[in-house]
Amino acid sequence: MKESFLHYVWKTIHFDTFNLKTSSGHPAEIVKPGIHNHHAGPDFSNAVLRIDNTLWVGQVEIHIKSTDWYAHNHQKDKAYDNVVLHVVYEHDANVRRSDNSLIPTLELKQHIDQELITKYQHLELSQSAIPCGNLFRSVPPELKTLHIESMAMQRLQDKITRFQDRLEQQRMNWESILYEEICYCFGLHQNALPFSMMAKQLPLRILRKHVDNPLQIEALLFGTAGLLRSKARDFYESCLWEEYQFLKHKYELRPIDASLWKMLRMRPANFPTIRIAQLSQLLHKQGHLFARLRENLNRVHVSNILKCSTSGYWNNHYTFGKATRINVKTIGQSTIDRIILNAVVPVFYRYASYTNNIGMQEQVVELLEEIPTEKNKVISCFEALDFTPENALQSQGLLQLHQKFCTFKKCLDCGIGHRILRQNVPHETEIH
Repeated sequence: MKESFLHYVWKTIHFDTFNLKTSSGHPAEIVKPGIHNHHAGPDFSNAVLRIDNTLWVGQVEIHIKSTDWYAHNHQKDKAYDNVVLHVVYEHDANVRRSDNSLIPTLELKQHIDQELITKYQHLELSQSAIPCGNLFRSVPPELKTLHIESMAMQRLQDKITRFQDRLEQQRMNWESILYEEICYCFGLHQNALPFSMMAKQLPLRILRKHVDNPLQIEALLFGTAGLLRSKARDFYESCLWEEYQFLKHKYELRPIDASLWKMLRMRPANFPTIRIAQLSQLLHKQGHLFARLRENLNRVHVSNILKCSTSGYWNNHYTFGKATRINVKTIGQSTIDRIILNAVVPVFYRYASYTNNIGMQEQVVELLEEIPTEKNKVISCFEALDFTPENALQSQGLLQLHQKFCTFKKCLDCGIGHRILRQNVPHETEIH
């Protein structure tokens, strides 16, 4: 048993509160369990308790055994002098404050139902990717859906946090932030970092000046990506190199390290050269991308805007200087959906919040609901437990649930884990 379990039991009052008595035999009543403290100091603050008809307001410290008080040297720490109740699973010794005054102790061993402990141990000892395993099925579907969709909104907020500081530094330049986030998405998992670095080295304001010249857009992007060579591998790369040398000097640009780009064990269609070529055409053809997307935030409209191919050179190339059979390389719908999920949705949700546009926020959530669920190992784990997400809103929620809770076995902090522990456990008392 861990102290975190007792914290959970105390915070949620998951024990029989009838006829509570301190170790000294004094009647005890919990009026309010207090506020859980996740920092240094006693575990709960501002608890309200009635001990032997005297009302106490103060701090509560929780341990597995009473002697843990001394093992943690609390008797030497004046920060613990305001503890009004010591809550333990097993009382094995009286404890005192730094001034030697006795602290009332409440033992919970006889008040916690064994079924609750058994369920907790099942979760704690589980080796499954989803710790609650088959217990997950026992939670009502509507409650699971509600909790998972709330997880999706938390995931959305996490994505917003990723660019919030940059947004403020750029004085709420929404076009620029959208450009940077789309670049990040074009890199997929393997090349997200160099794509982000490229976007920061090559601001949108510079690209905007050349939006009508697709050759210069490619020169700027490939040059800043560090993927052009002075000893060109063919005539096309030579043209890009010459353009970039002029533009590099004009705007004082610095290319990133070419070694950052990854191509090993990657499908040729996902090579960074192809993704950069597609990004070049998107920026060339769409111009003010943020304004175009804002016109209508439904999946069809957004997908049509984001759909892009490459310039003609790349129809029979995957890298510079190596010709292949002709194959028009249009960005796929799955990649478009990934860009919508990770760039369009968070940027426009934050924009809607900033402009207090409730209608647009609802449109963004509806856009999430229009996108099909992702397919990956995490989603498969939940599907094996008879929960199949209906759309990307729910699959995003499952990914957040797994990443933030299941992976770290934080079942005690999870709404679904809380429901599993709570259901069918007798002697539960609500504190108002």
